[in-house]
Amino acid sequence: MPRRAHRPSCTMTRVLLVLVSFVWGKAPFAAAVIGGPGLANPAVSLDFTEVALTNGTVLDDQYAAFGVTFDGLFYNGCPTCVTARPGGTKPDITNFQDISAYTPLTTVRLSSLSSDISFAWASSSGQFAITALRDGDLVESFDVTVADQSDWQTYGFSEILFDEVRISTPDLLLLDNLRFNTAPLAHTPLPNTLALLCGALAALAFGLRRTGGAT
Repeated sequence: MPRRAHRPSCTMTRVLLVLVSFVWGKAPFAAAVIGGPGLANPAVSLDFTEVALTNGTVLDDQYAAFGVTFDGLFYNGCPTCVTARPGGTKPDITNFQDISAYTPLTTVRLSSLSSDISFAWASSSGQFAITALRDGDLVESFDVTVADQSDWQTYGFSEILFDEVRISTPDLLLLDNLRFNTAPLAHTPLPNTLALLCGALAALAFGLRRTGGAT
């Protein structure tokens, strides 16, 4: 009597996916940081007192020594320039120089891969998109809907590898208390992990050939 062909093992496929994610340095699961005090004991912590700048300065590489550069953001060191938000302190950084105009896309770029990031946030109402990228490719994204002008909240990412965070904004935005960790070396692809991946692919192909050829 012919034997029923077996389906490929789900366990084998799952193991392969984990190996692929490990080899290419991307964790198989990710989490958005929403609420709470932010990262504890981060490798880098900035409250923007580290570099004294003139109010309204366009930010780019002024904080490069700390491993981060910016685009579409401005230094806000004037306590009376923006209505104070509970829980916030000056200086902070904003997507506007005055409240009559704002930058709709802001970017935080890290000089090396990061595994976690958090930042304090206050904004006007609207829907904001927060996206983590690696080498320009999407890693993770989530939306924040603000019904009214917000007090300071905490947002960010954890358990992923990325080198850039973009925030798409429909209105005014303030950021402060930027914290991030550099990626552990264990996540960095090494030459011998490519051999490991090739071995895993060969084992999977062999298993599929055996189960698919059974009659």
